[in-house]
Amino acid sequence: MPSLTIARKAFFGCFHDWRLWLIQFVGTPLLYVLFYGWILIPVASTMYVILNLLVAIALLTACIALYGGALNYFSERPLNENVQLKQMFFRALRNILPILICVAAVYVLWMLVDKFDDLQETFPTYLRSTLSASLRKHISVSSLENIFAVLAFALRWILIPGLILPFLATASNRGFRGFGSVGFRTWKNAVSSFSYWLVLTIAAIVGIFATQKILDLTPDFAKSTYRYEWVSLIIRLVISYSLALIAWMMTCSFIGRYASITATSGVEVGGKPGV
Repeated sequence: MPSLTIARKAFFGCFHDWRLWLIQFVGTPLLYVLFYGWILIPVASTMYVILNLLVAIALLTACIALYGGALNYFSERPLNENVQLKQMFFRALRNILPILICVAAVYVLWMLVDKFDDLQETFPTYLRSTLSASLRKHISVSSLENIFAVLAFALRWILIPGLILPFLATASNRGFRGFGSVGFRTWKNAVSSFSYWLVLTIAAIVGIFATQKILDLTPDFAKSTYRYEWVSLIIRLVISYSLALIAWMMTCSFIGRYASITATSGVEVGGKPGV
């Protein structure tokens, strides 16, 4: 199946079930509330330590159910129009261990990118010093720093998720079997598709970069009123959160479409038999 056809079906298929959108829209803020409540729990006694552990387990379980359930839904929806949301969330919980393996892989790779961030403060200056005088007139240190910032953003929010998401989708839906042949075929189909990387790039720009910029748009405090500042904050939060949710749901729909096609047909996107 051509990748552009997959992209078109994934886009329209993203909006099939308003209940899933509602669950994601309400569930994520509740997870943030639970997280902030968790970090406020003291560790002054054994009971508090146990409470910390229990809340941490509850938070982790809820995250896996919420986001793994969304991936499962979009993986099953092309195969079954009557897919049950509750089953998708419970399936994610049953496959918690393989999901955690994928999450751990993302975390390790992000830690490596953090090392790259450390070079952003020193390497641009060194790189510019190695250039000829004529080039230094046109290339500033700030421009090189911006290039490194873009590279770090692309690594953290596009390349790493793009490499892990196919396995995360199949592992969430199939457990450890998702790391087998189906997972590798899904991964191969996805990473070899231009539209896959295009969707991830757009999702990262809209869901990460744009939301941060919108939140940074603070009013002029010298002229604004207290009420106006609160209204501005609420509006920016709603817009940013909505953009992030749309980016996440589109990404889930897209990778879920790849996973469902690979699982049922064993055929690669270009039409050649899967291996």
